[in-house]
Amino acid sequence: MRKLVLFGVLVLLIACQKDVPAKEEITVLTPVITTAVPATIPPDLPAPAVEETVLESTAVPPTVTPSDPNSISSIIAQVETLSAKFELANPYRTGWFYHREESYERPQDGIIPATYRGLADSWLIEVWTEVGQEDTIAQQVLLVYDTEGGLWERSAIIENTNVRVLPEQTVDGRVIALDEPLLFQTPHQSLINILREIESASFFDHTVTAWEENGRYHIQIDTLYNSTVPAEENTTGKSLNGEKIQFVLDMNTGELLQQRNWTINGTGEETLLLDVTWLETAVVPELPFLAAQTLTDAAVLLASSGN
Repeated sequence: MRKLVLFGVLVLLIACQKDVPAKEEITVLTPVITTAVPATIPPDLPAPAVEETVLESTAVPPTVTPSDPNSISSIIAQVETLSAKFELANPYRTGWFYHREESYERPQDGIIPATYRGLADSWLIEVWTEVGQEDTIAQQVLLVYDTEGGLWERSAIIENTNVRVLPEQTVDGRVIALDEPLLFQTPHQSLINILREIESASFFDHTVTAWEENGRYHIQIDTLYNSTVPAEENTTGKSLNGEKIQFVLDMNTGELLQQRNWTINGTGEETLLLDVTWLETAVVPELPFLAAQTLTDAAVLLASSGN
């Protein structure tokens, strides 16, 4: 259900066939332009100059339909262009792909008092990813901080296993084997996948708009549910009629700058559910000290676990 709230799901398009009205015949009247010439010309007078008449073509020029900037195909093409620009500036297969982001998630009513492991609703994340063959995650290091800089979590993906170094006490275990290598995707690829799902089919009614403003490319996806989702059937604690997602990308660098999600209740009230801001992106040849130490600690913990 969470995936539905954040991104929306596919909808089956109902094809409607209507009788096509008979095409009305239109008669184009072509004007006839004639030049009157005197029947006789007196011999003592010069012949009058005959005014040259230019006949304009009556052919109807072909109609050129400009591309709709709000069509899904146009928006996907723009995101693909920005993605190519981003990957050119950040060749993530050549080193450790690093990004730092700040996240806010509204506490879920009646579920837990705060969102990140019950600690707070805002936090900072640093991630280093080594991309392997077939764009899978070969290795990854994750550091999570509170907004004051306190370190909450150190973990790594190594040997197809998720190993949590810090904290030591966890609900779901410190060493978790993955069923298969995780697929690596840039945020652009994830966004394109969402747009393609909406373009092909959807269970809900989506409206997608895009615009440029101050060097930023904005995309907004408004979703209207077929029926109200009762409060007891979702994690927000309120009945929901729809959702809204916004993405902001930098037109110069192609970088994703922000993603925000709202839920919409029966009265049309919008509640901010998620706000993620990308603060920094880079490709680095090697890990900084704490990230490298986390990878080493994860390898020791994995070896001692017997997995």
